[in-house]
Amino acid sequence: MKIRIGYDIVYECEQPTPMILMLNIHYSRMNDVVLPDHLITDPAVPLVAYRDGFGNW
Repeated sequence: MKIRIGYDIVYECEQPTPMILMLNIHYSRMNDVVLPDHLITDPAVPLVAYRDGFGNW
């Protein structure tokens, strides 16, 4: 069975605000993914992969 899932998250800040968001699937489930996920920001901002102290990406 294949399941398609997606989401839109909107944050509106009055000034530039740094954020740390954990939005990717857990690395242990990567073999279950058929197509890669794509994160899009508006306006475009630099994105950096981050791994926390618990091993989450």
